[in-house]
Amino acid sequence: HRNVSYVGFMARTSLPLVVVVLLAPSILSGCATSRFDQLWEGGRYDEAIQEFEADRSLQTEENALFRAALAHAVPGTPTHHPERAEELLRRLIALHPGSARATDANRLLTLLAHIERLDQTVKDRDEAVRDLTSRVQELEERARIAELLLEHQTTRSELLHELKSRLERDLREAQDQLHALQEELRQLKEVDLKRSGSGGT
Repeated sequence: HRNVSYVGFMARTSLPLVVVVLLAPSILSGCATSRFDQLWEGGRYDEAIQEFEADRSLQTEENALFRAALAHAVPGTPTHHPERAEELLRRLIALHPGSARATDANRLLTLLAHIERLDQTVKDRDEAVRDLTSRVQELEERARIAELLLEHQTTRSELLHELKSRLERDLREAQDQLHALQEELRQLKEVDLKRSGSGGT
């Protein structure tokens, strides 16, 4: 439950506050030692990333790697790029396996994995809802056609009644499945919002 609340919390919180709450406070302490640090601490993350990519020495330094990964990890920012964030975090862990930043990097990788799984679950539910909505519309149309045939072809009334009943039964089943999926999707999003709200307080 705690990890799920982190998902919504991180997705809705500005980068400096995420760093304070989720990670070691020391990352924001001290004086900026490079232009990259100055840009990052000033909240100019797009410029900081440009500086990071242009300076090869920063790409092996653990604090710079971690800060660049954070800038890429947080949704809603111009620099959001989770795949690049994971790449930088794994590089940090490989280059500095025993450092405190490696521990933070592992925590952030776990969080990114939770976000990815949650996003995929929502996408899967949305696709299922779309498929069932299409199925319901198709069945409704077939039911309407059957009803029209019943009105104009009384000699085949018994067969058409049976067809109409079967179509209506299939329609009810499809509608029930659609409603169940829609409710599951609504609850999933509602739970995430509630947990993220509790995580931010």
